[in-house]
Amino acid sequence: MERTKKTERKEKTKTAICNIDPTSKILPDDVLKFQIDYLMELRRQMVKVAHHDLPTDIAQLKRVLIEIEKYLLELLRPRTYESIEQIDT
Repeated sequence: MERTKKTERKEKTKTAICNIDPTSKILPDDVLKFQIDYLMELRRQMVKVAHHDLPTDIAQLKRVLIEIEKYLLELLRPRTYESIEQIDT
């Protein structure tokens, strides 16, 4: 049953990533897998703190929240560049 829940959460995460991306481009499988695994790990850390499975370490919690915020902002507001040359640097 836990395996099914984990698979379902991964599918929901995949759907969310694909739907929230403003470019609506299909991501390569390896990039999408990395993003899903990354978000699932952040989720795991948040759940462990929320359910008191881990002692609440404020510094660690702040790091996780900053990572979530950074991920979402990067996705919703992709960087722009003055010229095409800047992209390759």
